[in-house]
Amino acid sequence: MGPIEACANGFKKIFRFGGRASRSEFWWFYVGSAVIGILLYVAYLVMLGAVIGLTATDVDGNGVLTSDEITSAWTGLTTALFVILVLALSLALMASWVRRLHDTGKPGGWLMLSFIGLGIVPFIMAMFPSEPHINDYGPEVY
Repeated sequence: MGPIEACANGFKKIFRFGGRASRSEFWWFYVGSAVIGILLYVAYLVMLGAVIGLTATDVDGNGVLTSDEITSAWTGLTTALFVILVLALSLALMASWVRRLHDTGKPGGWLMLSFIGLGIVPFIMAMFPSEPHINDYGPEVY
């Protein structure tokens, strides 16, 4: 599976935590998610800078903008949009990761180790080869 198809597939299956994902599907989506995440962050910083630059006025003329001089409504809206997009990206990546663990014959619960600082364990497990037969999570994927 190529990178474009893997990314499209990852977002199509954003709420699907069942089934299996091949190594190529998972890793292409993992890399694509990292690139998308970086682009989102850069876009957020640019938008935030534009919002602050366009809406802030140095009222007292000292050359320093205080928090009262920055329009917090637009800053909050920009931040909320960024958070929503990052959460959607994270959900899609977690679903893909669970499907990848299923493909290796492991339960998706192993991903929970990431939340207690042991993310290297599911990361390494995602590198394991696929089970070459039907397992508890569905038929073999290519």
